[in-house]
Amino acid sequence: MAGSSRQAGRARPYGLLDPDPAFQALSVDELLVAERYSESVLRRGRALMELGRRAALDATLLEQVVAMIRDPENRRLATVGAVTVSQLGAAGLIAGGAESTSALAWELAGEWTAAEQSDFAWLVRGAGPVAQDGRSDQVVLHLGRPKLLLLAGCVNEALEAVDDWEFSTRLGAGKEDARALSAELASLIAGLPPE
Repeated sequence: MAGSSRQAGRARPYGLLDPDPAFQALSVDELLVAERYSESVLRRGRALMELGRRAALDATLLEQVVAMIRDPENRRLATVGAVTVSQLGAAGLIAGGAESTSALAWELAGEWTAAEQSDFAWLVRGAGPVAQDGRSDQVVLHLGRPKLLLLAGCVNEALEAVDDWEFSTRLGAGKEDARALSAELASLIAGLPPE
């Protein structure tokens, strides 16, 4: 019962990339210790993520965070699923909100294998929070570049090949909805890191 009252007090569940109040309360020195010496790999990753968030405002800290993201041990240590400590640190650079650190995160990701880059892209695009009641009218798809391009091509082909008068009957949505989806897919494709 105690857990349910705690849940009721929260505005919504935390997503993987949301700031963690326990780590936000720590000083930079405490986060550096947690990142390096914690026995919990997830705790190390969350500490590096919080350091990444703060790095945009501190050039010295940014250098340290970049070194920790590049650390081969952090690239190897998986926290949740295939997500590594390094990937959480790079996600922190993005979550910090500065354009320069976001660009740096993608530059660092460019040093990784294709599989690591794919996992990182999934992390920053697909790990958002769920609806508070556990239900949502949205679906999160995890697609690689080839399948995303295929989906975009199918929508564009439908827009060109199906006449207006039969579009909603054959596809279950109007042409305007399909055009909006096409634009969203084009935007996602334009934002993908280079191959």
